[in-house]
Amino acid sequence: MNNTGICQFCNKSCGKHLKRHIRDVHEKIKSAKCEYCDFTCTHTTSLRMHKCYLERERQKTRDEAIAKGANPDEKINEKLN
Repeated sequence: MNNTGICQFCNKSCGKHLKRHIRDVHEKIKSAKCEYCDFTCTHTTSLRMHKCYLERERQKTRDEAIAKGANPDEKINEKLN
């Protein structure tokens, strides 16, 4: 690795983010992991978006169960497992 901020693999100028660029793009290290499923990603922003998606799906399943007169917690557990 060099101190110029230029990637040695693709010549992209990354400045002070060179280490992160190499880790995420070239080494494909996915260090952000979801605590609810096996989803992994390189950035915590993507993980937050994933968790928002899970929450919307959980709420949708809960609303559907309530509309049908079922126990919403049972339906959510069935869907998540």
